[in-house]
Parts: sequence; structure tokens; C-alpha cells
Amino acid sequence: MTSSNKQNPNLTYPLTSYTLGLLLALALLFLGLQNPVTTPLGQRLLLATTTLLLTLYLLPPLYHRQRPTLTSFLLYLRQVAFAFASLTLLLLTLALLTFDTEYAPTYTHRAFRQIELGMTTTQVEALIGPPLTTANLQPFTTWLYTMDEQPDYAQTGTPTGSFYQFHFDHNGQLTNGFGQQLNHHGGLVFADGVNPLELNRDDLNALLGATTAQIKAQFNQPNHIFTSTVTQYALYSRSPSDTHYHRRTVGYDEHGRVVRIINEIYWD
Repeated sequence: MTSSNKQNPNLTYPLTSYTLGLLLALALLFLGLQNPVTTPLGQRLLLATTTLLLTLYLLPPLYHRQRPTLTSFLLYLRQVAFAFASLTLLLLTLALLTFDTEYAPTYTHRAFRQIELGMTTTQVEALIGPPLTTANLQPFTTWLYTMDEQPDYAQTGTPTGSFYQFHFDHNGQLTNGFGQQLNHHGGLVFADGVNPLELNRDDLNALLGATTAQIKAQFNQPNHIFTSTVTQYALYSRSPSDTHYHRRTVGYDEHGRVVRIINEIYWD
């Protein structure tokens, strides 16, 4: 009986630490999910980190109830220290996921994620409100020549790796082009003429105004094609200091329906 009474006080500090740590982890989770600058990726990181912390805090007290020995007590303290280190990492993650982003007054991440292709302007603004500003543009098409995999190019029009890209306006005439090349070390080279087609600026200038048929006759069929039917972009975010930010943009076609949703980090 005496031995049992001496062991019970040893449970007080671990259980107190457990309770405080649990409340702190839940508070950080709530604040992180409610933070308007936390991206969907950031939210997933928060959930994963909090799950780890809860596991660290929940299991040791149950273990201590069964075996409140000095060895298990020291093990628990080590786990508590690791948990607080994880909390520090969580705070640093939140800081890194905060960018210089100004959102539209009624914007929320939850509402933006509910936007779907095919929605009308009225439906979108009923969900998320009006944008900060809009930008009108003409539909266009880009052709990509590359040997690299481009799984998202048809949807995003954003190339990676080594490539050369031709840009055609809505009339099918060449208006621009650019390319890049990966070197042997995996770095990008943007020098004039260093690209899979070995085209330099003078070569491009001589091609401007050419039709898609003429480009195809000279360079064969492109590896990938991206067609944009967007005629207006509704911008729901921007960077006040003109630096990297969370880009949230909705693209509408000439009929006022959503044909593109941009949810990404823009790096300046």
C-alpha cells in the first residue's frame, strides 16, 4: 500500500504535461486551419503533424498507468521533449507557408475549393464574392516540343524540363516562342539558342506570323498542345509588394463559364 502511494505522485507531472501539450496541439491545429494564408498543402501538413503529436501525448500516459516505473517515466519525458520540438517545427512550417498575399474581401479557401469547371460567373460569385480585379484576354494555343514527360501540360499549359514552346493567337498565327535546356547537372540554361530546337531570337523573329500548318511543316507535330479558351481572368489574390504569393484565379470562357481554376504558389 505504501509503495503504491509513493508511485501515484509520479503520475501527476506527466499527466499535466500531457494535458497541456494536448491543448496546445489542438489550439495550433485550429489556428492553422482558420489562418487565411494557410494553403491546402499547409492544412494537410498541420493535420499530419498534429496527429503525430496526439499520438505522442496519448500513448505514454496510458502506458504509465500500467507501469509507472522510473525508466518509463524518463522515456515519457523524452517523448514530451520530442513533441515540443515537433511543435516548434509546426510553427516554423506555418511561418514558411505565409506569403505576401492580399485576398478579395469575401475570399475563403473553403469556398474557393468548391468552385468547379462549368460553373457560371453568378454561381462562382455566390460562393466566394467578387474578385479583386479582372483581366480580359484572347484565347490562344501553345505547342510544345520536348522529350520530357509533361503529364499536366494539357491542363495547365506550364512546361518543365527541356523544351521549346510556340505561342499562337486566336487566329492561329505565331506571336511568340521561348525555350530552355537542362544541363548535365540538372540545372536550367536559358541562353539564346540553347533548347531542343536550337532556335535563337533571330530564328524566332523570322517565324513570327507563321500559321500552325507552317510550323508543323517545318518542325513536325508537337509533342504536346495546350489550348486556352479563357477570355477573362477573375483575380482573387495578388501580392501588394509584387513578390511570391498564393495565386487564386478563375478563368471564364466567352460564355461566362469556368474553364480554368488556378490554385498555386506564384514564385517571383
